[in-house]
Amino acid sequence: MMVHTKYGIYEFRIQETGTLYIMVIVHCAETIKGGIASYLRDLVPSQTSQSPIDQVLVIIPESQKSELPTDWAAKTIYYTDRYSRLVNSFFLVKRTLESIPHRGDVILHCHSTFAGAIVRPILRIMRPRIKQVYCSHGWAWERDTKELNKCLIRFLEKCGSLFCDFIVCISRHDLKEALSVHMPYHKLKLVLNGISMSTPDAVPARLDCSPRLLRLLFVGRLDRQKGVDVFCAALDMLEDVAVGSIVGASVVESDPLLQTPPNVSFTGWVSPEEVQGWLEWADALVIPSRWEGFGLVALEAMRTKVAVIASSVGGLTEIVVDEKTGYLVPPGDAESIAIRVKLLDRQTLLQLGEAGYQRFLTFFTIDRVANQILDIYQEVMKV
Repeated sequence: MMVHTKYGIYEFRIQETGTLYIMVIVHCAETIKGGIASYLRDLVPSQTSQSPIDQVLVIIPESQKSELPTDWAAKTIYYTDRYSRLVNSFFLVKRTLESIPHRGDVILHCHSTFAGAIVRPILRIMRPRIKQVYCSHGWAWERDTKELNKCLIRFLEKCGSLFCDFIVCISRHDLKEALSVHMPYHKLKLVLNGISMSTPDAVPARLDCSPRLLRLLFVGRLDRQKGVDVFCAALDMLEDVAVGSIVGASVVESDPLLQTPPNVSFTGWVSPEEVQGWLEWADALVIPSRWEGFGLVALEAMRTKVAVIASSVGGLTEIVVDEKTGYLVPPGDAESIAIRVKLLDRQTLLQLGEAGYQRFLTFFTIDRVANQILDIYQEVMKV
């Protein structure tokens, strides 16, 4: 059976009984730069090779098309995102409605807060037969904002939960937070994040420094959440001990006026291959987040056998085992990071990195994630 839409032709195979059993998965997001892009880069190829899934569509902002491969089995569709995040979300809705087929077993997998708030209710009203799975990738009410804003976000997320079939929580912390605002328990599904076992082809990092200095790396958005200012403050205390490199750019907020010490370099936003090069350069990855739903970059470091020094917040406490695969420090505490680094040597960091790699192989591979997500898709088709 062939089904036509504005953005493609979809073929559904039919069982002997005449019932459809092949699923089309539609991923959509209002923004992907950062963790969501990493998530999709690893999850989608796994899904395209799973036999119950016939086709995978990915709908993302036009300005972020470079974040995903163009040569993969999924079909990528872009929408206009030249305006505010709220307005952009309505363009996302329009493109989603134009793209999804009207027949067959279609599942909309919605990512991020803005997409969840706008896409879920409109699609449930206009296309009520479409099954919906939602993942916030970390609850927005945990951000450092006014209490009134937090209450509003909690209210919107709780209302949004009424319009989808299942909600994927990326960490136990994420699940606990969802339960704290009384989201429907039967809709919550815990799927710890994971990444591919294979690494991108590394582009070697080019930053000369004395071999006696430890190499510390920060990777992520230059927003208050990620604590890049804490990283800089810590490196300022480590001038004779370590050098640091910052890989990333602002996404949620405007570029901050960072006070960058002399022993810190800045690369801007780079490709996954260049990020891999910087991970291979580093002795330790520092994640000084003030709040964090999960923290995929910690897994990328563990996959590269790099020790992780992270804030003891959110999902990071479920990834890093203190003093075994890295270290957990109080959030926002640059001095604690500096004190910890001063006590370290390369041999200790190598041992922590090896232990982190074994933990990654045991708990955090993308194959496990893809299989759990597939179980959710198959369950949602029965709802």
